[in-house]
Amino acid sequence: MGLTPSSRLRVDVPAPGAMPAEVASPDEASVSVAGQMFAALPTGLGYDRDVLRACIEAGQDCAQAATSCADACLAEEMVEELIDCIRTLLNVADVCEATARVLSRRSGPDHTLARALLGACWTACRDGRVVCEEFLPIHDYCRVCARACRQAERACRTLLSSLP
Repeated sequence: MGLTPSSRLRVDVPAPGAMPAEVASPDEASVSVAGQMFAALPTGLGYDRDVLRACIEAGQDCAQAATSCADACLAEEMVEELIDCIRTLLNVADVCEATARVLSRRSGPDHTLARALLGACWTACRDGRVVCEEFLPIHDYCRVCARACRQAERACRTLLSSLP
């Protein structure tokens, strides 16, 4: 059974330069999605919103950098020498993403889960930074990833220290 012209999926792509139907206001465009969500919530989160937003964003950036760095390592000729680095970076990405997702939800009054995840995220990011720093002289993408890991480490530590 073949596709006829009328049965094909149609995707409308705007012309170059065309504006989407809904455009964010200039104020919204300068604030991250996490920042917009926290500002729109009806009641408090139990966290300092700015510290929480910074931690979520740093974790998401770190997850993206770690995923890209691991993928870049897979393309290297010396991939066998990078296996431990790749595994570490995949763990960093998974832990950062899970932490960011959970932190995006309201926490219980004692923040037990948040503390455990932030500690795990800090540890994973530290491990990712250390393995990337080992390859800084060889791979420029490791420099980017090490910096993202360092920023996420700091953000986790800052949020942990701000919890009641």
